Amino acid sequence: MTEQERRFVDSAPRLTEQNVKEINALFQSYIFRRRKDREIWTTCCGVHKVIGKNKETDAEYEILHALHTPEPIVRYWSGCINKEESSRRVTCPYCGAEAKLKELGRTGNRDNLWSYRRPVVLRQWRGKLWAMAYDAVKSYKSEAWLDDRPDYKLLAVYCFEPGKAQSYGHGCGIDSGWAYGKVITAPGKKRWMLNAPYHQSTEYGTGYDICAMDEISKSIFRYCGIDKLVHAGCDLIRLLTLCCFYPKQVEFLAKTGLYNIVSDYTERGVKSGGAVKWNAEDPREFLAVKPKEAMQLARRTDQADILRTYRKLKGTKSEATLKECMEFCDEFDTRTQRTVCAKMSKYGMTIGKLMRYLNGHRQGKQTVYQIGEIYKDYLIAAEGIGLNLRNDVFLMPKELNRKHDEVTAAYAYVISQRRSAAEAEKYEPRRKNLEKKYKFSFEGLNICVPFGSEAIVQEGKLLHHCVGGYAERHINGAVTILFLRRNEKMPMVTIEMRGNTIVQIHGWDDERTACPENPKRTPCKELYADFLAVWLDWLKTGSKRDKKGNPTLPKKYLHQEVKTA
Repeated sequence: MTEQERRFVDSAPRLTEQNVKEINALFQSYIFRRRKDREIWTTCCGVHKVIGKNKETDAEYEILHALHTPEPIVRYWSGCINKEESSRRVTCPYCGAEAKLKELGRTGNRDNLWSYRRPVVLRQWRGKLWAMAYDAVKSYKSEAWLDDRPDYKLLAVYCFEPGKAQSYGHGCGIDSGWAYGKVITAPGKKRWMLNAPYHQSTEYGTGYDICAMDEISKSIFRYCGIDKLVHAGCDLIRLLTLCCFYPKQVEFLAKTGLYNIVSDYTERGVKSGGAVKWNAEDPREFLAVKPKEAMQLARRTDQADILRTYRKLKGTKSEATLKECMEFCDEFDTRTQRTVCAKMSKYGMTIGKLMRYLNGHRQGKQTVYQIGEIYKDYLIAAEGIGLNLRNDVFLMPKELNRKHDEVTAAYAYVISQRRSAAEAEKYEPRRKNLEKKYKFSFEGLNICVPFGSEAIVQEGKLLHHCVGGYAERHINGAVTILFLRRNEKMPMVTIEMRGNTIVQIHGWDDERTACPENPKRTPCKELYADFLAVWLDWLKTGSKRDKKGNPTLPKKYLHQEVKTA
């Protein structure tokens, strides 16, 4: 730890008595009792007393006669078998907290009552908002600890102020010493916000408990609606980091109820690009809608999608109202919204015109979503083959379903031609290396390397098996597919290799049905065992070839004739 970092940690505020009480209140409250001595201990308020020595209240006497509360006994097949007894609670006569009553004679060494919590304590201190993360533990093993406060250890210190967020904390464990620090003076592009030190465990939902939330009302972030946003699912530490740089924007989103946009940024690192402009100072430029309009979105889960659509169409020939954008987003998923919205903006189509067109082309039980997916595919394909979509004849064809099939078929052909050319260029070096290693001929049988993905797909169709699904992986080098043939044109057997080992080898219909080549449905590994043995031995010796490129067999096969491929 540097001197500057040490000063930062030392300048953090210390826990007050009220803070310690709040941390203690996070734990389950117990009242321990030894009836024969009329002695009680309370964990909620730390009272240790013998009933009967002074003036007692009726509530104290009730504690002496209350029933012991056992811990739940849970069975996998029947759940909790003592639910009624384990749910008994008593009221603390000193602070009014609800507590479990434990008779010391029935609790053993109380190892099962050990517990821990993870509190983050907030404090407005010297013009800055501080957050201290602790690991707090309570043990009741010794009678001296029954009315004691929890033991706590400081894990990390955070400091938040306008334009700056800083943290310093432990590394892998609380005993590893102070190990890491971070100072943020400007927003980053990806997950740039500070994180709480509890990322390895989430037993308690967010991973920690927040204490002294009222301190925020004393800080510069008092108008940001942090309590509402935390309740809506935003992580406190990341939210406070965001508030250091975008306080006005967070305040505006909190007041209008657009919590999802904030949580998308803090929890998933998504800035809702296109929906809001975080760096804008003017609210109208920031959100593109008026506050009253924004409040209409408060109960929506797709707030970012609606605002993105509204902003995309605003100022174009396709300009729509917020209500129309909400109806549009109700019908389609995010991907379809973005594609169709871009086309609407480009070709001047309004939402009303689009919805009328789609409803007019629904057939049978088709939904608007289904016909919208068809129309989206049509638009992409029409652009791909060069149709003039500024002409309504092509933009909104009369027979959408028929036109969709025609245009997508033409587009598929165009794509296949482009893909074949690109694939051939990419695959050619790999194909040559595979031929050098695997290509082989012996006694009328040949091992051939596919010329491209189309050859593998065709092989699967002709032999009625699934090798077509391996085509792309073969081209990319994830698997290796080879053909066993009598001549290089007639498919016979398909082989998958891993190095010099056969992973699988199959012929017609994976040998499930007979064929002229294999009438008895013999496994190909047995049917061609002699040829495969020669080929695999040749591979293991290094795929040696002579000057003409013909395979050089191992010595034990030299007396046999070798035919070139």
